[in-house]
Amino acid sequence: MDRAARQSLRTIAILSNDYLAAKFTAAEWAAAFARDPTGTGGVLLPVRVGDCQPEGLLRAIAYVDLLGLDEASAKRTLLARVKGERLKPSSPPGFPGQPA
Repeated sequence: MDRAARQSLRTIAILSNDYLAAKFTAAEWAAAFARDPTGTGGVLLPVRVGDCQPEGLLRAIAYVDLLGLDEASAKRTLLARVKGERLKPSSPPGFPGQPA
């Protein structure tokens, strides 16, 4: 596992209650985080697939949220993030003070 963590280009953390409760997963994602603490390299890619709430350092990292998406939407969303595309709304936010 150590060799894989050092040689991998990216670590995908599949966020679920089982993942967060597992014994060695924190060390795995922490190793990826240590290689790219600002996230600019995209080394750590958390992907939420279960109804869970990450805590600690993992809580502050923006994750891809696939919870509740159908298979096609989940695939499209995940592939966009793997390719480095920003997930942003299709329209700009409303001007402050104006009705939505």
